[in-house]
Amino acid sequence: RTASVAELSRWYQQQMDALPDDHSLRPWLLSRLDDLDDELATMKSDSIPYENPYFWAAFTLTGL
Repeated sequence: RTASVAELSRWYQQQMDALPDDHSLRPWLLSRLDDLDDELATMKSDSIPYENPYFWAAFTLTGL
C-alpha cells in the first residue's frame, strides 16, 4: 500500500524476469506493466496509487 508507481513497475519487471518465457502469468504481468507505464505518463513516479484505504481496508485484521 505504500509502494510508488516506480517501485511497483520495478517489482512487476523483477517478477517477469524470474519467470520462464512460456509461463502463463507473463501476459498478465506484461499488461500490468503497460498499465503502470500509462500511470507513469500521467502521474509522478513517486506517487502512491494504493494509499487510499479503498484498495487495502478489506485486507486488514481486526480483533483477536
